[in-house]
Amino acid sequence: REALSVLKSGIADLLDVALPEDQLAAIESVLARHRSEVVEFHGLRTRRSGPISFVEVHVVVPAEERRDITRLNDDDDVRG
Repeated sequence: REALSVLKSGIADLLDVALPEDQLAAIESVLARHRSEVVEFHGLRTRRSGPISFVEVHVVVPAEERRDITRLNDDDDVRG
């Protein structure tokens, strides 16, 4: 049983897998805080390849509202 657990963990590190539900929920929470009548998000996709996590999301901002798009605040860090 222990060998199977180690094998499963090792294979997951070699293959791209979706982020765990808790990390996905944290990302969705950050996006929800930044959503407004002007900014919308959709198409959220995540994956982890070894120790590196990747997040892809489509951000929709109407042309008349495209001014200064800034980075998320440091307090929006969702690393686990």
